[in-house]
Amino acid sequence: MNGLAHARKAGKHIGHKRALTPLQRSEIIERVENGQCYRAQLASLFRVSRSTVQRVHREHRAKEHRYEIGLQSWSRCFGEHSANGLLIERTGFRYR
Repeated sequence: MNGLAHARKAGKHIGHKRALTPLQRSEIIERVENGQCYRAQLASLFRVSRSTVQRVHREHRAKEHRYEIGLQSWSRCFGEHSANGLLIERTGFRYR
C-alpha cells in the first residue's frame, strides 16, 4: 500500500492546510454581504490573496443557492403552506 492510501485509510488529512478558519470564513462572508469592505481590503486583513476571498464568497453563494433550490423542491412536493411552516436551520428542519 502506498503512502497516500495508507494515510487515507488511517483517516489523515491529505493536502494543504486551509488558509482560513471557519470563523474567519464566516467573518469574510458577513463583511462582503454587508458591503463593509472591499475584497482586496479583506484579503490584506486576513493575509490571503484576493482570489481566496472571492472563492470563499462564491462557495457561500453556491451553498445558499442549493439551499433555496431545496426549499423550492420541498414546496413543490408538500405544498407552499408546508414550507412556510418550517423553521429552516443549518442543522435541519424543525416545525415551529
